Amino acid sequence: MTNIISYISTLTYDELEDWAGEKIFTRGKSLVNKVRQLERRGENELIAQVKGTELYDCSVVLEDGELESDCTCPYYDRCKHVVAVVLAAAKAIKAEQDIPLVTPINASSRTLSSELSAESSIQDEIKKQMLELIQQKMAEAGLSLEQVDALTSAKTEQTIEYDPDEYLGDMTKAELNKRL
Repeated sequence: MTNIISYISTLTYDELEDWAGEKIFTRGKSLVNKVRQLERRGENELIAQVKGTELYDCSVVLEDGELESDCTCPYYDRCKHVVAVVLAAAKAIKAEQDIPLVTPINASSRTLSSELSAESSIQDEIKKQMLELIQQKMAEAGLSLEQVDALTSAKTEQTIEYDPDEYLGDMTKAELNKRL
């Protein structure tokens, strides 16, 4: 029985392109250098992470002489990320580099990496939402970023000269405080 390493070592570009489709194959070639933590799980499965829009977990399994795949991207099966994993494995095999077996330590590292990536994405989304809310409140108050900066900047040894009327217009400080 052929294992996945032997199978990939004889796989041609044309065969991989037929399996994935021309468009997906072409896109996958551009992601080979984005493959991280390429590992084997047993004799017939490769797993890796691919940095696309996000960090995606990919799996390629040799089952009954055929490649099967899975990816956490929205496309799921036979996507550009999986093609990149197969091509990265082929590149490693050709260079006679070992593709390590998954160990408990590697698996823990992969899980932690995925969790940190997800947490980072959540933090980025929160920051984006906060910025949008601040911009909305500033617009409601009729304030520009420069006006808010001038009104809230910490006093330093240098004196910043500005005309409050330029920033407040006809608005009194009490009206400004009420708006904020």
